[in-house]
Amino acid sequence: MLRASYTPMLSEQDQHIFDILVPADHYLRQVNALVDFERYRPMMAVCYHASDGRPATDSVLLLKVGFLQTHYNLSDREVLAAIQVNVAFRFFLKLALTDTLPHPSLLTIFRARLGATLYQQIFDGVVGQARAAGLVKDRLRLKDATHVIANIAIPSTIRLIAPMRERLLSAAEQERCLKHVAKANGRIVVVNDYAAEYAAARQKVTTPGYQQVRREHRAIERKLAEVVRQHDGRRARYRGRSRLSIQYLLTGLVVNVKRMVRLLLGSPPPQERCAMV
Repeated sequence: MLRASYTPMLSEQDQHIFDILVPADHYLRQVNALVDFERYRPMMAVCYHASDGRPATDSVLLLKVGFLQTHYNLSDREVLAAIQVNVAFRFFLKLALTDTLPHPSLLTIFRARLGATLYQQIFDGVVGQARAAGLVKDRLRLKDATHVIANIAIPSTIRLIAPMRERLLSAAEQERCLKHVAKANGRIVVVNDYAAEYAAARQKVTTPGYQQVRREHRAIERKLAEVVRQHDGRRARYRGRSRLSIQYLLTGLVVNVKRMVRLLLGSPPPQERCAMV
């Protein structure tokens, strides 16, 4: 059950310490200035019972903890340990210096409570804020992808090599057999089942429209590289498709917020293209 109010209880001393220790141009100050997390409170309220159960931890607080966790690549325990001692994190979360923190297991419960559908709505809401600020034109939509390593124990090198060895030996044997058949019966022409699709794709590559898209595709490729290199985008944190969807929705949200901060509060080059995930 939700409390009647979650208004932050910051003392003058807390505010004074935040003013001294958190610089005016700190990234988390800029995020607080640009992104309205409070607008998602009613959306998340439907996940809680109106009257039954213990008073719940502030849902906006937990959402922002997930933002910090994704931005700084921390586990559930690591992010709460960092919040305990990091003044900028407490400022971002609007926590007093004496406020206690939730248990790390609550973050797992919170993600399961919201589910991928609600996280998708929150992600869309942040994109909507960027659209309202004039950063999203909806002129062109590009797609890209990368592989993701599952949250499993990595197989040993021998187990990885053995199946490939068998495939290579089988391919070599097939090639040897085909050579003998060719010598006996003449030339063999192999036509792939998708030859027509390949030909159409090769033809499409030569069109001016495709060339224009390829010139603009670098914008989304930079965003994908940021997801992979800065936010460990090739490694699944959780198991299950729903949990994995939540991970990448949060990652996309973090990347988009960084872009919003840079374009609205920074000084990007005048010709720089804007790409939102």
